[in-house]
Amino acid sequence: MKKLILFFLFGLLISCSGDDTHHSWGSYATNKESKKQEFWFTSYKSRDECIADMQWQIEGGEDDSRQKISNWHTKPYGCHFMSNNKWLSIYNYLIYKDENLGCLWESSNPNVRIKYSVTLKTFVNVPEQGRCVLGD
Repeated sequence: MKKLILFFLFGLLISCSGDDTHHSWGSYATNKESKKQEFWFTSYKSRDECIADMQWQIEGGEDDSRQKISNWHTKPYGCHFMSNNKWLSIYNYLIYKDENLGCLWESSNPNVRIKYSVTLKTFVNVPEQGRCVLGD
């Protein structure tokens, strides 16, 4: 019963975030030359929208009229969640974390638009800029 109550409370915290109206999903892909993952400065309303767009940009589509866009990036690519809501960020980090993502990052910069994001495995932590709140 305690687990059910905790699950319900966690759901309430997430639902109060208001992040579903924002472009809370970002993307990354692998640079063909350096073989390192890089963030793309594109944001999406949903993870599904992000994955579909990244697939089209990196691989192209089955439709011949839709040519791939990026000639500088390749697989692996993926999507990550970013938000000012810590609990929603933790939830999405745990559910959608993949092998290329590092930690859930909390920025200490008071001027950033989004406080919680993720790092890539190639990211070098700079303690003056924030801290990992979950993960490597």
